[in-house]
Amino acid sequence: MNLSKKPTYEALEKKIDELKAEVKLTENKDRINILLKASDDIITFHKASGEYIYYNGPNCYPISAKEIVGKMPKDLLSAAISEPLMAAFENVKEKGESQTLELFMDLKGEKRWYSEYIYPIKDSEGAVVEMVKICRDIHARKVAEQEIVKQNKALIKSENAYRDVLEASSDLIVVCDSKGKITFINHASKQFYGLPPKKCIGRNIFNFVHLEDQKKTKAELIVWERSKKNTFHFENRLIDASGEVRETEWYVNIERKGKKTAKITSTIRDITTQNRTHQELLVVNNELLIQNRLQEKQTISLISSKQDTEESEARFRMLILSMDAGVVVHAPDSSIITNNKRASEILGLSDDQIRGIKSINPIWKFVKADKSPLPFSEYPVNRIARTKEPIVNSIAGVLHPDRKEVTWVKVNGCASLTDTGEVKEIVISFIEYTDRIKIEKEKIAAIKKLEKSEKRLNHTQELAGVGSWIFYPPSQKAEWSDETFNLWGLDSRKGLPTYETLIERVHEEDLTLFTSTYEAAVTLGTSYDVEIRVNLPNGIQKTLRSICQTTIGKPGEVVSLNGANLDITAQKLLEKDQIKHQRIKAIGEMSSSIAHDFNNSLQQMSGNLEVIKLQKNLSNSSVDRLNNISGIITDAASRVDALQQFGDAENDIKKIEHIDFNALIEESLDQSRPLWKDGMEKKGLCFKMITNFKNIPKFGGHKGVLKSAIHNLIKNSIEAMPEGGELKITTSFRDKKVFATFTDTGIGMNEQTKIKVFEPFFSTKGFKLGRGLGMSGVYNTIKDYNGEIIVKASKPAEGTTFEISFPAIQKEEAQETMEAEPQEKGTFNILWVDDDEMITNDICELVELMGHRCTIANSGKTALAQLYENHYDLVFTDIGMPEMNGWEFIKKVRDDFSHDIKIITVSGWSVDAEVKKKYGVDVVLQKPFTVEKLDNLISNL
Repeated sequence: MNLSKKPTYEALEKKIDELKAEVKLTENKDRINILLKASDDIITFHKASGEYIYYNGPNCYPISAKEIVGKMPKDLLSAAISEPLMAAFENVKEKGESQTLELFMDLKGEKRWYSEYIYPIKDSEGAVVEMVKICRDIHARKVAEQEIVKQNKALIKSENAYRDVLEASSDLIVVCDSKGKITFINHASKQFYGLPPKKCIGRNIFNFVHLEDQKKTKAELIVWERSKKNTFHFENRLIDASGEVRETEWYVNIERKGKKTAKITSTIRDITTQNRTHQELLVVNNELLIQNRLQEKQTISLISSKQDTEESEARFRMLILSMDAGVVVHAPDSSIITNNKRASEILGLSDDQIRGIKSINPIWKFVKADKSPLPFSEYPVNRIARTKEPIVNSIAGVLHPDRKEVTWVKVNGCASLTDTGEVKEIVISFIEYTDRIKIEKEKIAAIKKLEKSEKRLNHTQELAGVGSWIFYPPSQKAEWSDETFNLWGLDSRKGLPTYETLIERVHEEDLTLFTSTYEAAVTLGTSYDVEIRVNLPNGIQKTLRSICQTTIGKPGEVVSLNGANLDITAQKLLEKDQIKHQRIKAIGEMSSSIAHDFNNSLQQMSGNLEVIKLQKNLSNSSVDRLNNISGIITDAASRVDALQQFGDAENDIKKIEHIDFNALIEESLDQSRPLWKDGMEKKGLCFKMITNFKNIPKFGGHKGVLKSAIHNLIKNSIEAMPEGGELKITTSFRDKKVFATFTDTGIGMNEQTKIKVFEPFFSTKGFKLGRGLGMSGVYNTIKDYNGEIIVKASKPAEGTTFEISFPAIQKEEAQETMEAEPQEKGTFNILWVDDDEMITNDICELVELMGHRCTIANSGKTALAQLYENHYDLVFTDIGMPEMNGWEFIKKVRDDFSHDIKIITVSGWSVDAEVKKKYGVDVVLQKPFTVEKLDNLISNL
């Protein structure tokens, strides 16, 4: 039987027992002999005393298999071999258990290592009656084990060199036993644990793990021990002696002896900052992290799998060469002994340029963060050589003569010291940090740009009166812009207001709208655009337009409310002013229509009055009374004219008269007498009017309109003196202007009121017109005639002085129409057209009394018929007539008679120059008119 594979001792033992049993049954000893002889091992059977009783026959002993029976081990082997062999027989016999010996002996002409396996054969009572010994050649294995021991000693020496590199690493490298007891730790312990390596040796590594992570880390260790893997990676938190917590990344290698853990090597990296800036550094550091992990795996693999010194050193060199970090080893004099490829790449120098040079070489130029030269003594290698202390994560810049930019590096390094404390080598490792520096600068620039953009946005929102806000219902968090705080009258330094604070500031009439729209937005996701009023603590009320756009998530949850607040207070005031303006415009249109009717009535009164005045034999008292009535009619006509101009805002300047300012003020004082004399005296109030009129030239304006303005200015002065007082009016002439000052002793005005007194619709007690136009009405009237009005002086409780001025007329010129010198009177044929028969009858009589011939027509069609049949020199026509109005009549006359006939419009409406020119009107005669005005007009034509 040829065995292709050696059986184990146990299997062979079992097989022999089976064969012996079979022999006992079959008594076939030859079969056993054949089987035993087929084995490569030396198999012998012994009595309990050690005597040989069988030998399977391999040519190992100097005598034959038959001759060996009955011999003792001492008969065949040396004492160095036979004595331990007999001791083993005695031990097997006594204990009844198998035993293995390893002996170095000469059986086949050379000394070799053999394994002697002895097991007992027992009887039915358990007593050892025989023993079987199996001798196997284990020389190759034994030699290999001795070589391993030798190599392990060399490996320990290599590991010492490797530890020098580990000491230069910025990572924490810890070696501990299976219980976590620290047996080695590098200088990074100062950074990670706040303790030097000596104070860490012997302590348990779990003592430095964060309490919340200890249970998880210990559980991981149990899993590792049960696992067949040798390398592991995980993250946890450490806590140093000062209580500072660090987030760390662990690379763990477990070295086993058999099934038991011999030691655990951990490479621990501080990833606290890395986790915070992970997104920013992901692209830049991705390759570095991969290389570092590869380095750590290679380091762990190097520690666990080195088999001889040369292989260990080769792997160490390969590790340095393949690191993404640059590594430079310096001699004590700072000259470079060796470096890896990455160091050459980062520094921009070839290996030949680097090796052998010292730090004093001109190509080495280190700079600080501000790019100023780094002192020579502070160069990394010089600093380590001087202090013998390691450098950890130091940032420095390297200037290369062929590079424009500075290469920034992150440096770690330490010194390898002799037993006497002298520097043996200095190992420097560094990674390129230029991209990180650029990213940091770009980040700072981006932050500054963002801050600048935010300031611009806040300034823009402040200028536009727009505030923005965001509210997140799930978290109840909110963000407000600065202008939103301003709009609500809140201080941003005190933080966001509560919902109750906002409720308190909302106008009570808008409270329901505010709360309902807000609740609908938060609960239903309903967007809104509403207007609310808010009352600020300083008494100011604002109108805000509040706009909100909701964002709906899944499933239907309101994620956020994005809104804006706009200050529309001025807009609302403008809308109110526009409404007032529309009302005033409607009143003006109505007043213009009423003025037309008044003018017709006044014309009837004036016409009758003029006819009466032309009668003879009137007493002087009657003439005076008639003249008084005529003056009243004229004054009423001026007021009606002002009312008409109020309704005709586009054509309010009609006729410019030469006005005597002194007379205008006197008449205004007479008309305002009820305001300051009669009625006030009944109330026990006394007002004194003092005038000081100088001899001044006239100015151009509309008497009726300006008289109304002066009247209201006097009225305001009276109302500004609620307890009575004195109003002094003075006129003067200087700088080609006529001036009038009105000084009262009333309540006066503060600076804010003085600024706003002429603004539209501004009013305060004592400064308002009876018709609701405010001082802005007086201001606009005076400005219409090229005049000026100013608050010359005013103080609270001391009174106010208003000053009015107009450009003076230096030389009165003869007016082209009504004020021209009368010419020699002639007799004219006059056609008077008006639908009001009462007016035409009075006019006809008046014209004939003036010595002219007059024909009456009460419609345009009748007048045309008269023109076709008769010759007329002058045609006077009303404008507002039924069927054919005055303009249609005038157009027909011009079409049929050209300009042979003079046409005069007579109307209670005002007519501007453009309309007059359009229809070919020669003269406009405004109702009501006097006989003198009519006579002058006809004479000048």
